[in-house]
Amino acid sequence: MPWLSMSLDEFTASLGLDPYEKAQKHSLINQIITLRKQRRLSQAQLAKKVGVSQAQIAKIESRLNTYNVSFEALFKIFAALGYICKITTKKRAQRKAA
Repeated sequence: MPWLSMSLDEFTASLGLDPYEKAQKHSLINQIITLRKQRRLSQAQLAKKVGVSQAQIAKIESRLNTYNVSFEALFKIFAALGYICKITTKKRAQRKAA
């Protein structure tokens, strides 16, 4: 089983997924959870503002299947919370060969 000798990044890449995308989405989701709680909004209340179901908000906040959540959906949630999202680019640090 070749995957037993792979790092998580290598395994993720072998599936055609980007671990950096997942990390960025998790960071955004954590911010959404914090903002929702600061505003004392339930998932159902936030869902109504966004125009989705409470189950969809719960699924996003669970961080399961993060690859299936679009950045657009996360930005929509931020907009409902009163925030504008801005995308910036930054050159990735080069990894040292093992």
